[in-house]
Amino acid sequence: GGNTAINGELTANIVVNQNVLKDDGTLNGDGSNFRVWTPIGIGLGFMGIFDGNGHTISGLYLNDDTRDGIGLFREINFGTVRGVGVIDSYIRGRELVGGIAGSNWGNVEYCYNVGTVVGTRIVAGVVGGGTGTVENCYNTGNVSGTEYVGGVTGYYGGDGDVTSCYYLAGTADGGIDSEDISGQAE
Repeated sequence: GGNTAINGELTANIVVNQNVLKDDGTLNGDGSNFRVWTPIGIGLGFMGIFDGNGHTISGLYLNDDTRDGIGLFREINFGTVRGVGVIDSYIRGRELVGGIAGSNWGNVEYCYNVGTVVGTRIVAGVVGGGTGTVENCYNTGNVSGTEYVGGVTGYYGGDGDVTSCYYLAGTADGGIDSEDISGQAE
């Protein structure tokens, strides 16, 4: 209904599409058979609390290199997203692209991405960009782009706080703010 301040809690895993990725992390087919994902938080951004309770959301498919701000969430605006994993998903956009969120001005905690994330600028496995908090998150999915590409965050502003996060070496050009942290926790 467009209420961006609503609170939600997962009680089970959610499958949007099946077999979106091949074993090597590339898109399985041309995507024409997949239901297209609409990111949460369009407009003012997500301002509520989303608790994944350790569950996963799999099969997200969004393949539009003209769109900005895409992921499971488009933008987290003073909200909190915690305890959810994005798996077997293909998310491709232009700028501010992330497995969990395109941008974060709130809190992302205990989240992870095992899907493929592709973009041009400000691209990451967890959160593309922002200044919010990212804690205890990780990425083991493939991440690619041309500028500000990171395993955890792509470009994070001066007030951003990224702690206790890691990414799998070789999945992205860098870890946090495209800075190479050699896959180590920071």
